[in-house]
Amino acid sequence: MSMAIGTLRRSASIWRREALVWRHLYRTSILLNFGQPLMWLVAFGLALGSYISLGRPGGYLSFVAPGLLAITAMNVVTFDTLFGTWIKAHQWGVYDAVATTPVSPGEVVLGNFVWESTRAVLYGGVFMLVMALLGLFHSPWGLLLPLVLAAMGPLFSGPAMAWAILCKRSFHHLFYYTELVVSPMFFFSGAFFPVERLPAYLQAAIWITPLYHVVTLARSLTYGTLSWSLLVDVAYIAALTLALAPLAVRLLNRQLTS
Repeated sequence: MSMAIGTLRRSASIWRREALVWRHLYRTSILLNFGQPLMWLVAFGLALGSYISLGRPGGYLSFVAPGLLAITAMNVVTFDTLFGTWIKAHQWGVYDAVATTPVSPGEVVLGNFVWESTRAVLYGGVFMLVMALLGLFHSPWGLLLPLVLAAMGPLFSGPAMAWAILCKRSFHHLFYYTELVVSPMFFFSGAFFPVERLPAYLQAAIWITPLYHVVTLARSLTYGTLSWSLLVDVAYIAALTLALAPLAVRLLNRQLTS
């Protein structure tokens, strides 16, 4: 019990450090991480939505809003972790300094996960407020969306952290991840169109992406269209998170001991 409490305390110190840094940068951070998805909501939901009818309550704007909420949280977590980890691991020597303290690599990763969950809930919560003001919630089940947002912290932070640690030679290698992983999920996650209307082989490829399952959960909670099949989405998110999180821990430990 005392070991677990110590682990939580040391992980909380990592969370606190990230919060203190964010406090000095939050104005720029909010502009970049919230202003852009709000423009997407106007461009895709209102402008493009005036030409599209899906036969759902609220029209295309209500359909696309939960997807943009998920994309917002994914981008907030991914880009902060990806570039922040690279700077701390390969430029500023933050992790080397942490290695001289009792904080272990696993506790660093856990603290980072909790911080990214905090960011996802914070920025996603503001986006949810905009959705509420626009009348885009059709069920009280939407109140559970912060839980989905919190789960996106470790889900997207783990692989981004692992890739950033691997990119020792050049900062520019980070863009392989954004262009080959993040961008395809942006376009092919079901955020902007119903996946079930695509050919079966494309549906199978999209099903593998974690963002698809997040979008499915977010849209189901927004509309209140719950079914037992959502447990598959929850299980997939949990399994992928548990599978990828140890990779970040191992790579960070190798970075600090090499």
